[in-house]
Amino acid sequence: MTVFFRVLLANMLILSIAYGQEKEHPLAGESKSGMFRIIVSQGHAHIKKAMLQGGDSGISAAAYALDADYWFSNHLAFGVHSDVVLENYLIEEHLGNDEYDILEREYPIAMVPVLLYKPWEHISFIGGIGPEFSKEKNLMVFRSGLEYGWELPKNWELVSTVTYDVKKTYDTWMIGFGVSKFLPGFKRHHN
Repeated sequence: MTVFFRVLLANMLILSIAYGQEKEHPLAGESKSGMFRIIVSQGHAHIKKAMLQGGDSGISAAAYALDADYWFSNHLAFGVHSDVVLENYLIEEHLGNDEYDILEREYPIAMVPVLLYKPWEHISFIGGIGPEFSKEKNLMVFRSGLEYGWELPKNWELVSTVTYDVKKTYDTWMIGFGVSKFLPGFKRHHN
């Protein structure tokens, strides 16, 4: 069984256990306005056009993410979502006409400013534009995604995400699972 399917199976098991709890969430109804949230997650990046040194096409690589969000209200946040793919791979880059070049990606790191919109209690939509850094060449990333969170006591949360990154040369989709912590922000106190 591949690593991807093991992680997917583990995530599904954890999610089913968390979803099966019928208790009322301790933070349901509590305002997150003015709060910061830090997320640490692990996942897998899937790069269909990637080639490894041996010539295999398409890879699934481990990835880690560190995200920071500021919630303006219970429904809207701004954040910076960062991730690193733990793999070196090659991409065939189309230069125009019939010209191609091989682009090497060494542990690419994306740092994407995003907006989050949370229309329902557990689901947030993610969208943003930012850079992906790698030794040979930096690329612009257009990110869209979906996040599902389960609130836990004391401002903790379990989070599962799926994101899709569109780049000039190739696309990446990533599935991840992690934990987040809401931290008090700068709220105005009215007298």
